[in-house]
Amino acid sequence: MFEFKNMIHDTWLETYGPYVRRAPPTEELETQLNRDLNEYFKNTKGEWIPKVKEYAVKWATEGSCIIPELLVYKETFNDTTTSDEKAHIQEILNIAQDLESYE
Repeated sequence: MFEFKNMIHDTWLETYGPYVRRAPPTEELETQLNRDLNEYFKNTKGEWIPKVKEYAVKWATEGSCIIPELLVYKETFNDTTTSDEKAHIQEILNIAQDLESYE
Protein backbone atom coordinates (compact mmCIF):
# COMPACT_ATOMS: atom_id res chain seq x y z
CA MET A 1 0.00 0.00 0.00
CA PHE A 2 2.94 2.32 0.69
CA GLU A 3 4.02 2.02 -2.95
CA PHE A 4 0.50 2.87 -4.14
CA LYS A 5 0.30 5.94 -1.91
CA ASN A 6 3.72 7.19 -3.02
CA MET A 7 2.87 6.69 -6.67
CA ILE A 8 -0.29 8.78 -6.61
CA HIS A 9 1.25 11.35 -4.27
CA ASP A 10 4.20 11.86 -6.63
CA THR A 11 1.83 12.54 -9.51
CA TRP A 12 -0.20 14.93 -7.36
CA LEU A 13 3.01 16.79 -6.47
CA GLU A 14 3.77 17.27 -10.15
CA THR A 15 0.44 19.09 -10.44
CA TYR A 16 -0.05 20.82 -7.08
CA GLY A 17 3.35 20.64 -5.38
CA PRO A 18 4.92 23.73 -3.81
CA TYR A 19 7.66 23.97 -6.44
CA VAL A 20 5.45 23.57 -9.50
CA ARG A 21 5.41 26.62 -11.72
CA ARG A 22 3.67 24.96 -14.61
CA ALA A 23 2.30 21.46 -14.33
CA PRO A 24 2.99 19.01 -17.14
CA PRO A 25 0.07 18.32 -19.48
CA THR A 26 -2.64 16.27 -17.79
CA GLU A 27 -2.49 13.64 -20.54
CA GLU A 28 1.21 13.10 -19.85
CA LEU A 29 0.61 12.68 -16.12
CA GLU A 30 -2.33 10.33 -16.71
CA THR A 31 -0.32 8.20 -19.13
CA GLN A 32 2.61 7.85 -16.75
CA LEU A 33 0.44 7.16 -13.71
CA ASN A 34 -1.62 4.58 -15.62
CA ARG A 35 1.62 2.89 -16.68
CA ASP A 36 2.79 2.84 -13.06
CA LEU A 37 -0.57 1.58 -11.80
CA ASN A 38 -0.63 -1.19 -14.40
CA GLU A 39 2.76 -2.32 -13.12
CA TYR A 40 1.61 -2.05 -9.49
CA PHE A 41 -1.53 -4.14 -10.12
CA LYS A 42 0.02 -6.60 -12.60
CA ASN A 43 -0.21 -9.57 -10.20
CA THR A 44 -3.54 -8.58 -8.67
CA LYS A 45 -6.91 -9.79 -9.85
CA GLY A 46 -10.23 -8.10 -9.29
CA GLU A 47 -13.06 -6.29 -10.99
CA TRP A 48 -12.43 -3.36 -8.64
CA ILE A 49 -8.99 -2.48 -10.02
CA PRO A 50 -10.16 -0.28 -12.94
CA LYS A 51 -12.29 1.80 -10.57
CA VAL A 52 -9.44 2.27 -8.10
CA LYS A 53 -7.12 3.25 -10.95
CA GLU A 54 -9.70 5.72 -12.26
CA TYR A 55 -10.04 7.38 -8.85
CA ALA A 56 -6.28 7.43 -8.29
CA VAL A 57 -5.66 9.16 -11.62
CA LYS A 58 -8.53 11.56 -11.11
CA TRP A 59 -7.30 12.60 -7.68
CA ALA A 60 -3.69 12.96 -8.79
CA THR A 61 -4.61 15.18 -11.73
CA GLU A 62 -7.76 16.97 -10.56
CA GLY A 63 -7.26 17.18 -6.80
CA SER A 64 -9.70 17.16 -3.94
CA CYS A 65 -12.83 17.60 -6.06
CA ILE A 66 -12.95 13.80 -6.03
CA ILE A 67 -13.60 13.56 -2.27
CA PRO A 68 -17.43 13.58 -2.56
CA GLU A 69 -17.26 10.89 -5.25
CA LEU A 70 -15.06 8.71 -3.06
CA LEU A 71 -17.42 9.09 -0.12
CA VAL A 72 -20.39 8.07 -2.28
CA TYR A 73 -18.42 5.12 -3.68
CA LYS A 74 -17.52 3.96 -0.16
CA GLU A 75 -21.24 3.84 0.66
CA THR A 76 -21.61 1.08 -1.93
CA PHE A 77 -19.24 -1.22 -0.04
CA ASN A 78 -20.84 -4.38 1.29
CA ASP A 79 -19.89 -7.89 2.43
CA THR A 80 -18.63 -8.79 -1.05
CA THR A 81 -16.29 -5.79 -1.28
CA THR A 82 -12.72 -7.02 -0.97
CA SER A 83 -10.44 -5.72 1.74
CA ASP A 84 -7.97 -4.68 -0.99
CA GLU A 85 -10.56 -2.51 -2.69
CA LYS A 86 -11.59 -0.94 0.60
CA ALA A 87 -7.97 -0.26 1.56
CA HIS A 88 -7.05 1.34 -1.77
CA ILE A 89 -10.12 3.57 -1.86
CA GLN A 90 -9.55 4.57 1.77
CA GLU A 91 -5.91 5.40 0.98
CA ILE A 92 -6.95 7.71 -1.87
CA LEU A 93 -9.55 9.33 0.37
CA ASN A 94 -7.09 9.79 3.24
CA ILE A 95 -4.43 11.42 1.12
CA ALA A 96 -6.99 13.57 -0.70
CA GLN A 97 -8.37 14.87 2.59
CA ASP A 98 -4.91 15.39 4.08
CA LEU A 99 -3.69 17.43 1.13
CA GLU A 100 -6.92 19.26 0.27
CA SER A 101 -5.77 22.52 1.86
CA TYR A 102 -2.60 22.60 -0.29
CA GLU A 103 -4.40 22.88 -3.61
